[in-house]
Amino acid sequence: TRAGEAFPVRPSLKWLIAAYPLILLEEYLGQMANPVTADPMMTQFLTEWSWWQLTLAIVIAAPLAEEYVFRGVLLVWLHQKIGEVGAVVLTAIGWAALHTQYDWVWMAVIAVAGLVLGLIRTRGGSLWLVIVIHAANNAVALVGM
Repeated sequence: TRAGEAFPVRPSLKWLIAAYPLILLEEYLGQMANPVTADPMMTQFLTEWSWWQLTLAIVIAAPLAEEYVFRGVLLVWLHQKIGEVGAVVLTAIGWAALHTQYDWVWMAVIAVAGLVLGLIRTRGGSLWLVIVIHAANNAVALVGM
């Protein structure tokens, strides 16, 4: 099965409406618990990269690449092997572990977002929907920095 055809396509707008406030909430709570701008890597990005480089990397490239790998390929494969719950949990943990530039608080926040994105992917059917949500989340985070 190709990555985009693994799950039946269902109305995606309801998933976007339901999920985006949850992802914004986890982003807000994470920022209150531990501001990401204190991270040396993010500080370097913010001071040395131009706005278009940051936008390209954080809002476009990262969501496309990460969602394709984690919710497009791995989630589909794991779903076939171990079912929805295991696949969503393992891909969320793996995705959070990829973000080594953050501390454990932000990795937990990212894991929660990964759970939400994984459920949207399996229940909503669309890889593009999770890419758009991820990109929108990163855009909000970037503007907030």
